[in-house]
Amino acid sequence: MYYYAHHIGDFQRDTAMLTDHQCMTYLRLLWIYYDTEQPLPNNTRRLAFKAGSDSETVGLLLEHFFEQDGDVWRHARCDAEIAEYKRRSENSKRAAQSRWKNADGMPSQCGGNAGASKSDAGAMRSHNGRNASEPILDANQEPITDNQDKESKRGKTAPRFVPPTVEQVSEYCKQRGNSIDAQRFVDFYASKGWFVGKNKMKDWKASVRTWESKQTDQQPTRKRKML
Repeated sequence: MYYYAHHIGDFQRDTAMLTDHQCMTYLRLLWIYYDTEQPLPNNTRRLAFKAGSDSETVGLLLEHFFEQDGDVWRHARCDAEIAEYKRRSENSKRAAQSRWKNADGMPSQCGGNAGASKSDAGAMRSHNGRNASEPILDANQEPITDNQDKESKRGKTAPRFVPPTVEQVSEYCKQRGNSIDAQRFVDFYASKGWFVGKNKMKDWKASVRTWESKQTDQQPTRKRKML
């Protein structure tokens, strides 16, 4: 046995009459009993040598705490502890063997399932026309759009354009000191879906500045026509 239950209260009560030497000898006899998991041999001289004591002390302890059974000395509590220890060890061994036995059939089954999953996944990719390296969506995952896929590959998301209000354009024009008609500006680009040519507008303030520069370039021409 690697360990045993040592009940301190019981031990102190049962050994109260012993000297320190006798108490230590008794404790060592118990250790020999538990370590070998066998009753003590009827050989006081040999036991005295193992316990670091003398034959007389060992003989007194055997007569008082043990019971002779043929050629051995038995201890009731030691026998009970050893029997319980062996019972638990046997149960643990059987449980371990059962787990390993059940586990022997699992790899092939799991491997088959894994192979089927990979085959199904490959078939799904082929059916959908997607590359095998592309991820398969989980049933609870929202579809990934082409724009989201491109943005994820770039490693960053482009800022979302928010069309300005007439008040915002008017305030910015006042800051710039130009004479652009804010309502006309908003209506013009709103009718085009806020596209500048073929591209979606990204910065409406930049467009305001473009209108401003065109307005400045056109002013001299208008003056010449008026003259």
